[in-house]
Amino acid sequence: MTRLPIVPSLLLLAAAGCARPQVLVEVLPPRTSVTCAAPDASASAFGRGLFDVGASADFHGSYLADLRVTVAGVDVRVDGFEVAYDLPEGSSVGAADYEGASQNGDIVLTGDDDEVRMGVVENVELVPRALAAELAADSGLAIDKITYRTLGVTLTPLIDTEQADPASSTFALDLCEGCLVEPPDACTELGTYASNPVVCRVGQDVPLFMCAAGGA
Repeated sequence: MTRLPIVPSLLLLAAAGCARPQVLVEVLPPRTSVTCAAPDASASAFGRGLFDVGASADFHGSYLADLRVTVAGVDVRVDGFEVAYDLPEGSSVGAADYEGASQNGDIVLTGDDDEVRMGVVENVELVPRALAAELAADSGLAIDKITYRTLGVTLTPLIDTEQADPASSTFALDLCEGCLVEPPDACTELGTYASNPVVCRVGQDVPLFMCAAGGA
């Protein structure tokens, strides 16, 4: 009767038991309440965003997000996030000029024993205004109201402990120009549009205008 190799299995189990916890970061849904309050830490993660790079012309123009940070079993201080970009194919923008540490939003995660520590870091700049303006002007992308391109934003938490490892995650942003900050074409033709009351961050995820009843 053939014996199973016991020792390698035990080694794998031991290695798994010694794995350090990971500090995870997720993007939370956009703010759409009348008070524009940040989402609760228990909100579902936001998988994909929409960013109107044309907003840079008349508005603040950067893409801001609220981030959920979690870790199990250890106390951690997060001192910001390392940001890197995966530009759309055909872009001539120098993304490296904008990559680096985003220091806004320090947070301390503490708890008891093996419980999960969780917190929300508000208003982290994922895409600066200058990068958005360059993407809007990039003729190789030809972004407009109906032609979108995808920008990947990779976030890595900067932590202060060797008891955990930072885990990188990539958030996809669809880029357009004019799709969120200009009135919808169908409404414009009828002269029936109004400001959207639940827009908290202009040019992000939620249209600035909506169709309204009535007509000219």
